Amino acid sequence: MSSHSLRAGGATDLGMNGATDEELEEAGRWKKGSRIPRERYVRPAQDASKDPFKKVPMHDPETKT
Repeated sequence: MSSHSLRAGGATDLGMNGATDEELEEAGRWKKGSRIPRERYVRPAQDASKDPFKKVPMHDPETKT
């Protein structure tokens, strides 16, 4: 694991849980006004959560109906 992984993962987790741009900048030590944490880490994670295939029911053999 690299320090970049920690920085990117931290930005993603913080952003997905409502951190402000300023909090992201401070936590990742990005320059003030940097768009990198939002554009490279938070937005892709948010876009992935909008996967339309998540609406497709999956068979779960453990579920008794």
